[in-house]
Amino acid sequence: MKQKYYANLSFLRAVACAAIVILHTVNSAAILYRVNISKSAYGISMAVVESLSWAVPCFLMVTGALLLDPKRELPLKKLFSRYILRVFLALAVFVLLFRALDMLLNGEVFRPAVVWQGLRNILTGESWAHLWYLYVLIGLYLLLPLFRAAAEKLSVKVLWYLCGVVFLFLSLMPLLGMLDLESGFSIPVASVYPLYLFLGYLLFQKPVPRLISVLMVLIGAGGLACAGYFRYALGFGSLSPLLNYASPLTVLLSAGIFSLFARIDPESGEKNTFTKSLLGLDRASFGIYLLHLVFVRLILRYWNVNPYALGVWSFAVIPIAVYLVSYVLVYFLCMIPGVPFVLGASSRISPESGSAKGKGTDAAIKLSILLIASGVVAAVVYGFLSHPERFAFLPDPVSSVPEQTVSSEVPPDETSEPESSGDFASEISQESVPEESSVISVPEETSSQESSGEESSAWETPAYQGVDKDEVREKNPQAAAVLDEVGWDLQNAFNWVASFRWAYMTVDYSMGAEWFRDFGYEYHYGNCYVMASTFCDLAKALGYDARQMIGEVPMEHGGFGRHSWVEIRIAGGTYVFDPDYTSETKRNGFLLTYEQGNTWVYMNIEPMP
Repeated sequence: MKQKYYANLSFLRAVACAAIVILHTVNSAAILYRVNISKSAYGISMAVVESLSWAVPCFLMVTGALLLDPKRELPLKKLFSRYILRVFLALAVFVLLFRALDMLLNGEVFRPAVVWQGLRNILTGESWAHLWYLYVLIGLYLLLPLFRAAAEKLSVKVLWYLCGVVFLFLSLMPLLGMLDLESGFSIPVASVYPLYLFLGYLLFQKPVPRLISVLMVLIGAGGLACAGYFRYALGFGSLSPLLNYASPLTVLLSAGIFSLFARIDPESGEKNTFTKSLLGLDRASFGIYLLHLVFVRLILRYWNVNPYALGVWSFAVIPIAVYLVSYVLVYFLCMIPGVPFVLGASSRISPESGSAKGKGTDAAIKLSILLIASGVVAAVVYGFLSHPERFAFLPDPVSSVPEQTVSSEVPPDETSEPESSGDFASEISQESVPEESSVISVPEETSSQESSGEESSAWETPAYQGVDKDEVREKNPQAAAVLDEVGWDLQNAFNWVASFRWAYMTVDYSMGAEWFRDFGYEYHYGNCYVMASTFCDLAKALGYDARQMIGEVPMEHGGFGRHSWVEIRIAGGTYVFDPDYTSETKRNGFLLTYEQGNTWVYMNIEPMP
């Protein structure tokens, strides 16, 4: 039986996909250029990101509206052969593709173990952050037969009761953490995402009145924007429970937006060129979602385009360009046999003469090419008139790397010297790092103290001046060999580790800091754990009280990623030494503080086990 086509749901998917592109563009820019902007600008950026968090829930609500409908036939064979298989193939292909792209752009050398890493990543989810959505889809698809049975057999009243219970336990109860309280009640539900499936099914049958929907959108978007600003600009960490997909504000905002689109005439796809274009964009929305971060990363990270320096207009132009270029790429990729199935477009992306689908695709292609061409011309003209230096996409690898922070052995693919934001006049920059032959000064009375065995006093003993080199050579020959080569100085040791070639590695805490340290000494490349462990060992060999830390930092593609660095207590103060930060950004990671804010935002900090 031929399934009915709903233009309003297609409109919502196309708009939600655009919102995701904007979200990832702004979030990536905020992370990459955090050092160049004020806390207020960072907070505003994250407020925009949080207020766009309705996009993925709306995708799930569209899925619920369509696939929970008892009138739609969905036998198990179709579920597995069309839906689950398609998403799994897309996941496998793009995990491996992104791994290969990382190797190419980061200058990694191919090794047979990389193939195993890629296959392992498919299982563990250690790939580009936005692929999490595919794992969620597979899980929800596997549960669809149960959800469909509930939708068919249960009354609307009972379904709303189910949504209310899930909302209470997964959205409202976690807010008790803001009051330092923890609920003793729980229900055996894995995540909040089934809530969005059922909300989509229920609201598509009977949308919320338009005025109430608008109020839901205003309250949800306003609340998320305010919570995002206060959380990231002013440091109100207690607001974190409000900033996730289970947040009541996110549920409210998503339901309001979905209700507004559900009220649009489902047969309105052929009204004008704009609606026809939205239909065409919808058919490529899954492919756009998968591919758009490639272009975001190229523009912002590898071409060093800083939207904050170009102006607010660039935050509109860049997402539009990424969205349309991704669409055109999906369109042409779908001409290759087998690709449409993987990209979720099936044969719908190909123009069908005289059909509504074909007209929508043709209109979207024409509009995309026109806007892309106009945007390229405008960008080139503006760039050469106002910022000609920003079109030097291949900067000189020597002149762009801070001389005292990173050696010339670091791959030149990410070189970009930070511009001064003017907000931290006293911050420690490349120019203020001690000279190669210098030692961090410590008050005499502090350096003469002996450890009492307690952690607080143990941190007060930077005994660098009195270190016995012969003893170090006997007890730690690996560290001594490096220090004999580069000089017995903390800055020199940091520079040596920061010159490691960054390489992706699967992190397993059971390996221990010693394993990462030995790997760094032997191979001179690795990830943040290798660099932190190696530098921490060198710092201890120099007599500093150092310890390796682990935690989370915001990721370029959204969300938070695990990270490791080193803390050293000097003259009663705690300082951060992050060789991986220097290796990846080419900015100063030596002798930082958590409070200065011009570096990565370190969260959930604890010592390396």
